[in-house]
Amino acid sequence: YDNMLFDLRRKFHSLVADWFDHHYSNETIQQQSRLLAAVGYHNRRAAKYGRSAQCLEMAGLRALNANHQSTAIRFLNEALDIQQVEAEIKGAGVENTSRIFGEETLGSMPT
Repeated sequence: YDNMLFDLRRKFHSLVADWFDHHYSNETIQQQSRLLAAVGYHNRRAAKYGRSAQCLEMAGLRALNANHQSTAIRFLNEALDIQQVEAEIKGAGVENTSRIFGEETLGSMPT
């Protein structure tokens, strides 16, 4: 995985996120914070930031309802970070988000 080009990683995460969305019903995903967190993680790595933030926010609320405050804070903060950076990206007209999200790898850097 560490030797994969960034674009290939992004495609991999997109496939995993899509698999979750197609393999589990939306209702099942929304009821389980661990599934929500996994879908959020893979969507973020696939540059599907809106879906990622949505899943992480729901995971945080589920964790909060289950009285897991530290987990809830982590998921909600991550969702908020994604939303804030996405708003900055849209406002600045940035197209390549990999450096902003800290996802740049040597294999995908311009030469």
